[in-house]
Parts: sequence; C-alpha cells; structure tokens
Amino acid sequence: MLILDQEYGIGQLSGIAEKLSEYVKSHDLFTFEGELGAGKTTLVKALCACLGVRDKVSSPTYSLVNQYQASHHGDHFPVYHIDLYRLDSEEEAFHAGINEILSSKGLCLVEWPQRLPEIINGRRLEIHLTATEGELRRIRVYSREN
Repeated sequence: MLILDQEYGIGQLSGIAEKLSEYVKSHDLFTFEGELGAGKTTLVKALCACLGVRDKVSSPTYSLVNQYQASHHGDHFPVYHIDLYRLDSEEEAFHAGINEILSSKGLCLVEWPQRLPEIINGRRLEIHLTATEGELRRIRVYSREN
C-alpha cells in the first residue's frame, strides 16, 4: 500500500524523517532502495536523529551493520543500520549475522535490500528514493507484507 509519494529537497528532510518515524511502532523493518547517491544514508541519518539516536550515524558499507540506541517518545530500542551492497548471497548474510539481526528485537534499517530479497521477509516499510532535478529527490513509501 502506497503511503507517501512526494518530491523533497534537503530542507524538508527532517519533515520526511518525522513522517517515517510515525511507523516505528507498527514496522520494525524499513528498507531503503535507490541508486548510488539517491540519498539513502542521508535519510537514515535524518531518521535516526528524529528517533533520538545520539551516536554518529555513518554508512555501514564496510562494517555491514552499525548499531545505535534510540530514545523515541519514551521508548528505548536498538537500531540496526544494515548495508547489503557488498553481499552476494544469502550464505554471506547468514555468516555476517544479518539473518539473526533481522529477526531480533529492534528497528532494522536496511540499505540495498534488492541485493538479497530472499532475506527480507514480513511486514516492512519499503522506501524508494530517486534523484530528480537538481538537488531534489522523490520518495515513495509502501507498507508491505509477505
């Protein structure tokens, strides 16, 4: 089900993150799809700031997973920022502990889920980002279950 479709600029990023944060209680998996430079990590950083993460949020391209602690509306929970870009198989994800993290308690923010769609299961917020004119981005957000 499509829940958000709009174009935005960098000045609207915190508002977009605030809208996404409304789904944290109903979805514990957010996926971020888009080409290189589409703004996936930038949006994850804005969302983490909105969720009260105090740690420095950075791309987990080489570490595969970064863990943060969120404090949002009185709730405290772990946030797992996962980047699947460098993984080529479900077996690699298993050995890296990704499957275990995806089934743990906490919020999982997954960049490049299209690299390993077989490990992305259940209820999720699917976020598609596209670079448009100049510095603008288009965001399409779907609530999915499989």
